[in-house]
Amino acid sequence: PVVASAPPPAPAPAPEPEPNQVTIPAGSTLSVRLSQSLSSETVKPGDSFAATLDQPFVVQGFVLAERGARVTGKITNADAGGRVRGVSSLSLALTSFRTSDGQT
Repeated sequence: PVVASAPPPAPAPAPEPEPNQVTIPAGSTLSVRLSQSLSSETVKPGDSFAATLDQPFVVQGFVLAERGARVTGKITNADAGGRVRGVSSLSLALTSFRTSDGQT
């Protein structure tokens, strides 16, 4: 009698390579260019703004975001100066940017 045997099992696919993980150090500096004018007289805390990276953002030798990448942020403080003219302040916080590989 002829005995048929099953074909050998296919080899397991190679595991996906682990993506590089980079921790952005607290206090990192990003150079951005605002997409619109902001004034302490017209914005209020919580308002959003848009910008683009003015230079590539590099951390631990990895380019996380290219020059021109979209950046978003929020106004954290807007003080038009009150009674003292010429003394106003505007504080901004960057909340996200688009990485070179398309992540936010």
